Amino acid sequence: LGGRAVGIAGGRATSTITIDARQPEVFTTADVRLANFQLERFLDDAGLDGSGSGRIDGRIRLAGPGNSVRRYLGHADGSAQLMMNRGTFSNLGMELIGLDIAESLGFLAEGDRTIPIRCFVTDFEVQKGVMRPKVFVFDTTDTTVTADGTIGLGRETLDLKFLAHPKDPSPLSVRTPVTVGGYLASPRIGVDPAPLAARGAAAVALGTLLSPFAAILAFIAQSFPAADLAPVDPFDFAEVQAFNAYLCSTVHIAHAHRPRASRWTDDEAAIKAVQAKV
Repeated sequence: LGGRAVGIAGGRATSTITIDARQPEVFTTADVRLANFQLERFLDDAGLDGSGSGRIDGRIRLAGPGNSVRRYLGHADGSAQLMMNRGTFSNLGMELIGLDIAESLGFLAEGDRTIPIRCFVTDFEVQKGVMRPKVFVFDTTDTTVTADGTIGLGRETLDLKFLAHPKDPSPLSVRTPVTVGGYLASPRIGVDPAPLAARGAAAVALGTLLSPFAAILAFIAQSFPAADLAPVDPFDFAEVQAFNAYLCSTVHIAHAHRPRASRWTDDEAAIKAVQAKV
């Protein structure tokens, strides 16, 4: 079956398919070329109107046995590539992917804007129906996003992690992978709790928790309940907040007297006396 063309999302998919039915289980080879797909059509269908634009090209090559489409996809080998040279994307979306709280709140308050996409390139290898990215780069003038994980074609499962590499340092950035799990028809978006826990423990150990961070940590935990970052029970959560408040209002303040005693007095003798007490 050669030269079959289908219009999708403003673009065109042209396929060449070979079906070998001379054996007990059909063996199918497919070569699909994608041209001029409109990113904005996908975003609009996902309820993200006006969040981006661009033209996507690509190629998908799969070969495998199977007497049904599901079995064929679940056993196929091959590759899939997508690319986009130019376009735009929501700046708020990029900051949320990077969990940059400060800049995200700024865009929510002042209004979002789009930023240029420099390039988007993916190269997936497919083995036994499982897709894994060899290359995944989504590069804008603000942030570069990379990805790792798997997509199960047979069961239509998702197990992906997206990590943002911002080009503008921010003190209120969490910088932990955003996870996409579940199924293609009903994906679940969350965060990887391990880096958050590690960073929180390191911050406590170093005594570097600042007073706004108690509120920020609660904001993150309640924004991503599936990550189980904080207790759900109100009393248990209050105990966590009490401990965070103790670190911020007592431990941090007391520790600050040694390196920054000059905040409280200009007298050299008094500074030394304050530092000796810490």
